[in-house]
Amino acid sequence: MEHRWGERVTLGALVWLDGGARGGAEGHVVNVSRSGALIRTQLKLFRLSRVDFELNGRQMSSYVTRIAGDEVGVEWCGPPPEMPALRRLQRPSYPPSHPPCRLHRKIS
Repeated sequence: MEHRWGERVTLGALVWLDGGARGGAEGHVVNVSRSGALIRTQLKLFRLSRVDFELNGRQMSSYVTRIAGDEVGVEWCGPPPEMPALRRLQRPSYPPSHPPCRLHRKIS
């Protein structure tokens, strides 16, 4: 049984995941909903680990609720994104040289 709020929006965005003490790694946001997201990554996380990333200029904080192979299911820590904003991510209106989700790496 799924405990999802609203519909899933297929995304396919590349992001940099900040796993705190677990480090950071690239992630591929497969889909999002009002309750969370499915992210494919090589970052080794545990259930209830906090994961932060930037999606289309908005800082997203989440925690891991499910792990299956290289995919992690996360739920948002704060207010969920509005569905119209998520749908806009599906239909980008940007030039190809300016993707909506930038890859971020923390520099020490």
